[in-house]
Amino acid sequence: MMEQTPEELVMDFIKKETFYLMVLLFVVIVVGTQTYHLFKHSEDLATDVQTLGHDSDQNRLKKMETRWAALDVGNPLVPPFAGAVKQLERMVLAIGGVIIVLAALAWIVRGRLLQGHELRLPAWGLWDVLKTAGMLAAGGLLFGLIFKSYDPEAKETSHALAQIFSGILAVGVMIHVVLVERGGRLRDLGFRRGGLRQSIALGILGVLFVMPFLALFHYVGPEITIQQPLHTLLFTRSKTTLALAGVSAIIVAPIAEELLFRGLLLPALQRWMNRTAAIVLSALFFAAGHIDLFVFLPMLALGLVMGYLYDRTRSIAAPLAMHMTYNGLVILGVFARRTLL
Repeated sequence: MMEQTPEELVMDFIKKETFYLMVLLFVVIVVGTQTYHLFKHSEDLATDVQTLGHDSDQNRLKKMETRWAALDVGNPLVPPFAGAVKQLERMVLAIGGVIIVLAALAWIVRGRLLQGHELRLPAWGLWDVLKTAGMLAAGGLLFGLIFKSYDPEAKETSHALAQIFSGILAVGVMIHVVLVERGGRLRDLGFRRGGLRQSIALGILGVLFVMPFLALFHYVGPEITIQQPLHTLLFTRSKTTLALAGVSAIIVAPIAEELLFRGLLLPALQRWMNRTAAIVLSALFFAAGHIDLFVFLPMLALGLVMGYLYDRTRSIAAPLAMHMTYNGLVILGVFARRTLL
């Protein structure tokens, strides 16, 4: 069999991956157009934001955070649910501090926290990760347009539906790429039967471990900011939107993101670099993927711990349990804060 020339290899690649290349081109054009529009009409957009009342929402958020910080659980005027969640928050931070100390001692005494599994190179590569991420982005854009056209007035509901459907699409694409296109196994993505309880327990401990660091980022970081999904949960009056946003944040988003960043990206990076560098780089991509500078450091901290857990257990259950638990605690706090508005 004759060896192919570089030109022939490129042409074969383009023929095989034409669909994914078109998807990525679509994402680049749409995101580029939106970015250009944002910068070109920044003054008009600022006026529109003020008109829509987002500034008033931000002021309400600051007042609510002030009330939350000064919350007196014994005050009969304070909603009981908010007081209970405030106590839970303090307890989580205290337990997290203890776990940090114990983890540090274990590291010093034993030299490591967990036994790492033998590294097995995956059947896929970085191109497969890129095209899957492109499908996730394209799905969000297309489903957003579909649901928005169906009901233009229900902007928040259509956004939540778009997130759910794009997440499901991304999971399907990842499984298709691994099983069909690359001939891999679900086990390679972290779907393992053994040690499920241990992995879930490690994920929950991971949340407790990282919470004190996240609290530190909150207190030393910039003024209060809030991501769009949490903004929707905090201020929406629609029960349907509330339910859809909750399902997206607690179930769909963690599954899609963990399969992408830990199941797919982390092993692909480990084909080119050592395990530690791959964990750090995958965490950086995870933090950058949230497209919010103000939450970059907290997301980086979460990504590092979740990457470490996946590398050590080779089970998607550990980082997934951590991701779901963290999002659940955040949403529980949001619901408690809703009672203070």
